[in-house]
Amino acid sequence: MPKAPRTHIVYRCYDASGWLLYIGLTNSLTQRKWHHRQNSFWWPQLFWMTTEEHPDRESGTYAERMAILNEDPLYNVVRHLPPIPWETPCPR
Repeated sequence: MPKAPRTHIVYRCYDASGWLLYIGLTNSLTQRKWHHRQNSFWWPQLFWMTTEEHPDRESGTYAERMAILNEDPLYNVVRHLPPIPWETPCPR
């Protein structure tokens, strides 16, 4: 029996005052939260998290990128965002 496709989740992390701390993308929110708990200095500030599901990695990646650029979370590093495949210029 084939596995059901995994959804991809864009998540937003906020502090108690409503400041947007971080925006991320994952297909396993449980594992990603564990990783942040172990490695993200901002994790103790987390008060609540919102999520939105996307049917595939491409749409999730696009939504995450647009959210980071438009919402300006405090702790995302946007200097080195990899290009989305369909944004890569075609050779002429």
